[in-house]
Formats: sequence, C-alpha cells, structure tokens
Amino acid sequence: MDCSIIIINYKSASLVLDCIRSIRRESHKYQYEIIVVDNASGDECRQQLEQEFADIRWIQMEYNAGFARANNAGIEASKGKYVLLLNPDTLILEGAIDKSMDHLAQYPEAVGCGVQLLN
Repeated sequence: MDCSIIIINYKSASLVLDCIRSIRRESHKYQYEIIVVDNASGDECRQQLEQEFADIRWIQMEYNAGFARANNAGIEASKGKYVLLLNPDTLILEGAIDKSMDHLAQYPEAVGCGVQLLN
C-alpha cells in the first residue's frame, strides 16, 4: 500500500462523498486506501459510503474526539507507506495526489510535501 488517505467526518457526508469521488477520478497511479473517521456525527455518511464505495475503511469514534485525535485514530489504523490527512471539503484536481506521490518517490529522503490550496 503506497498511501493511506484519512478523512474526518463530522456532519459532512456530502462533502466526504464529493471528496472521495474526486480522489477516485484523479488518482490512478498508486495503491491507496481511504479511511474515514467519524467523530460521532450521527449523520448518514456511513450508509451513503457503503452504497457507493464498498472498499472504504470506516472508524467510528465514540464521541466527538476532535480533529487531531480522529486523525491519530486513522493513522494508527493505516497501512500505507505515506499518510495523507485530507479535509472533507477537499476536491482533488489535476492528479494532485499522484503528482505528490511522484515527488516523494523522486526524493526518498523527503518526509512530507504540500500542495497548492485554491479557494
């Protein structure tokens, strides 16, 4: 597994779905897993994800643990060589994840990278 993509959900099901759709549309070069950590949001995100994306990993927090603790739970469960912490309102454009992974592969001593944030 090349990359684990962690998305935190808190009452943002439609944003999470759009984010994952953009990942699937724009990321083809590397193996990745998507882990959604739900911060006890009580929305229909899990059911909607299971209908559209059977391979998404779901972690249910018992309470709203906050962004950092939820990311830590996702990181702990991750299997990828690299970890991408992605906000649910993110849309991947122009193969940004593949390009980032290319960059990391080109510079094996690198410990992280960032991309341009638009809007």
